[in-house]
Parts: sequence; structure tokens; C-alpha cells
Amino acid sequence: QKNPAALVGAFGRLVDAFPDWDLVLVGDGEDRAATEALAASAAPPGRIRLVGAETDVARRYREAQLFCLPARWEGFPNALAEAMAHGLPAVGFADCAGVNALIQPDRTGLLAAPMGDEAALAQALAALMADPDRRVALGSAGRDAVAAYAPDAVFDRWEALFAQAARR
Repeated sequence: QKNPAALVGAFGRLVDAFPDWDLVLVGDGEDRAATEALAASAAPPGRIRLVGAETDVARRYREAQLFCLPARWEGFPNALAEAMAHGLPAVGFADCAGVNALIQPDRTGLLAAPMGDEAALAQALAALMADPDRRVALGSAGRDAVAAYAPDAVFDRWEALFAQAARR
């Protein structure tokens, strides 16, 4: 579902053009061994790192320059919303529900099409990797866009809904 192979393949296309960039994959899953093998063939050692499950994901967001979720499908992509709340511009696939609900093209990030196309994903990544000012602008807009999902805002809406239901 998370489709790390598409991201590794896309980054592999960019590794020579962006020698100062590394890809860090956070999380774990049943595709880890295949993803490690693909990473080893896609880039020189150390350029693609699979760090596994993290307890301090906020640190990873603070260290990042952009966030990519190449998922095939999502409900509400929490990691994407968290990354955007940390001011990261986002990249994903246009055909992925959930991802395309949060990423507003050219406002909060970029959407690649068609689904699973490594070349299109690489093109979107490269556009942001090459333009620090655009990353800052999209990241700032992303932070504003996901403010509606902040715990305080959501809890207030739930409380209002429960209060309304209790009055009936």
C-alpha cells in the first residue's frame, strides 16, 4: 500500500543530479527486505536509508526538506498531515485518495500522475529538490492547510457534536 518501491525508484533516477540529497524511509513493513535490495541497486551506499520504526518521528520531520507519500491508497494519511503540519512540502500520486485530498497541487505540494509512475514521481521530487524557495512556500501553505486537523480544532468539533446529540 505505501509503495516504497516507487519512491526508491524515483530517487534512484535523481541521485546523480542531486548529490547533496539523501532519501530516508521511516517505518517498517513486510516489504522491507525487497525495499532494501532495491535501494542497494538504486543508489550508492548511504544515500537511501531505511531507519525502521521511530519513536521520535517529529525529529525526522524537522530534519527533512520535503515529504513524499507514494501510497497506492490511503484513508486519512496521518503521516502526510503530520509532515505538512511540520511545514514540509509534500509529494504524492494524484490518483491516491486521501493523499490527493490533502496535497493541493502547486499550493501545498505536487501530485504526480499516473499512479506508480516513477518518472513522474521523480519529476515532482526534482522540482522541489531544486527550488528551496518553493519548498518553503509550499511547506508554509501546507502548515496552514492542515491546521483544521489540529487536535484542538478537531476536539472542539467533536465536543460540539456530542453536545448537540445530548440535547436531542
